[in-house]
Amino acid sequence: LHLEPICAGMCAAREDRATEVVPYLQAEIDRQAGQFDDTSQYVPNARRFHEALVSRCGNEPMILLIGSLELIWSTHESGVWTGEGEAGMSVPTMRAALRDHQRLVDAIADGNTARATKLAADHLTAARRTTLAADNDKTIEARLISHDR
Repeated sequence: LHLEPICAGMCAAREDRATEVVPYLQAEIDRQAGQFDDTSQYVPNARRFHEALVSRCGNEPMILLIGSLELIWSTHESGVWTGEGEAGMSVPTMRAALRDHQRLVDAIADGNTARATKLAADHLTAARRTTLAADNDKTIEARLISHDR
């Protein structure tokens, strides 16, 4: 909830954001846009947006650290939102997430680090609240972080 928003701010602060950040994030949004009828496709594409955001922040230790956390979270989140658990992701929720992603890209494109950081934090808070509310035990399964991989 704290580190990925820092990456969003770092993306907005990059002088080369127009060529090295925004096109990649926009491509992920474009992939999500047509998939409201298929949660199993939408959720991984929405997750790739977050991975692209982190991978473009320009700070290798942050990329490695947050990339690991993203992997753990996305495995848990996909199980909940793709219907493996009790509830899937609704079309209004998917549309809201896509709007959040677009607003975030717009803030990055504008170079507005404070807005990008806040939008990312607000989006992650809402996403985790929605996901954990849909998941009955509200935990990440230990098998997802096993060292046996």
